[in-house]
Amino acid sequence: MPRSAVDFLSSQSQHPSALLLWSGDYSTFSLTGYWVTIMPDPSSGAAAANGWGDGKNLPPNGCFAKLISHSASPSGVTVHR
Repeated sequence: MPRSAVDFLSSQSQHPSALLLWSGDYSTFSLTGYWVTIMPDPSSGAAAANGWGDGKNLPPNGCFAKLISHSASPSGVTVHR
């Protein structure tokens, strides 16, 4: 099983709302050709989204705020913790 699938299944077992997206389907990813796990929980902003990851003790490089869109530019849509 590909690593992305293993990572997704692990995330989904802990967070049932997790979704698996193909980065090439969204304009806000500058790198395409990757599977990406997201938590589709709307937040009031990047700080709140990153606070969610902090509260779950997720590693900073594995959880960060990102706008997911089909029309927005990839510039400025990712905020790392």
